[in-house]
Amino acid sequence: MWLWNVADHFTFDIFQRTGQYVPYVSDSQFGPEAERLAQIAVTQLTEFRLNFPSVHETATYLSASAPSTANDCLNSGMAYGLAGKIDSALPLLNRYLAYEDNRKWAIQKRAEIEELVRLPDPQSVQLAIEDRVRASRDALHLPPSGHRVPN
Repeated sequence: MWLWNVADHFTFDIFQRTGQYVPYVSDSQFGPEAERLAQIAVTQLTEFRLNFPSVHETATYLSASAPSTANDCLNSGMAYGLAGKIDSALPLLNRYLAYEDNRKWAIQKRAEIEELVRLPDPQSVQLAIEDRVRASRDALHLPPSGHRVPN
């Protein structure tokens, strides 16, 4: 979940399906399958943690496959902004703003991002995104991260 997208519920922004669907028939049938799927999930979680060890590497990962959707542009741009890389963030955030979506939540999100890209300097952008992360952590009742993202 990308915490720069403020929400009071958990989302799955990056995910992979773990194995095939396994129907529940009985505890004795399902128990070993659940254990097998849990082990696959642990392996995938370890891979995710390797892909996202820092905000800089997260930004690089998110932009590696040429962002093509509005959300790709938004998330890559926000990651670069959080990393203090405004020259990489602004083109992506402006591409996000160019997508037309007239749903109420999309109009609100676009207004938030328009405000963000008008900030005067990279540090202001970074601090505004950090504020969004803090707001998400608060809304989700997560503990504070305890540190500021280094430049």
